[in-house]
Amino acid sequence: MRDPIRPSRYFGCAGWMIVWIWVLGCESPFATRTPYEPDEPRPYQLLSRTSPGNILRNLKKVYDYAFSVDDYMDGLTEDFQFEPDPSDAFLYEDVFSVPWNRERERTFTTNLFDRIISDPSRVPRVLSRWDEITAEEEEENEAYFEYEYTLEFKDKQDAARKSAEGRAHLYLRRGEDENWGIYRWVDEKTNVEVSSWGALRARF
Repeated sequence: MRDPIRPSRYFGCAGWMIVWIWVLGCESPFATRTPYEPDEPRPYQLLSRTSPGNILRNLKKVYDYAFSVDDYMDGLTEDFQFEPDPSDAFLYEDVFSVPWNRERERTFTTNLFDRIISDPSRVPRVLSRWDEITAEEEEENEAYFEYEYTLEFKDKQDAARKSAEGRAHLYLRRGEDENWGIYRWVDEKTNVEVSSWGALRARF
């Protein structure tokens, strides 16, 4: 006849199981986080892409929360191109010798959003500022915006605070579906002491 399980041993095993479940269920704010989970609700509300101004407002929201790569890519056209500042193109020649297209932009944005520390006590996750310098409707289906930008975020790789600043020259176009998108982004370095968006793209 088998010996009955002693209550003390039974509850001891159950206790250890509870402890393990609790440990596995706890997640460090520095743990790797997938930038976008389909079932996770957005922490912001996107505007329709039916005006160039809405595209830029959405851009700031998406970057502030570093939440959804797909939301960011929706604001870019299929033939999107990024052009770094000439100094960055020279410094990171191995990176920018090949044209920076939409596919490379998705890879960069995914890497960047994944590296930004998810800290529940800090919302938004990225501190960004976009100061409009110029807004010009060039044609009925084209628009041009010029922005001074700054970004600050914490990198989970080394827990260091990273920053970037510069001037973004953004060219937008209305598509056949009546939605607008950025088709050309020209970066301009404004502070030699601080990384530009081009430098971030090269490093991430």
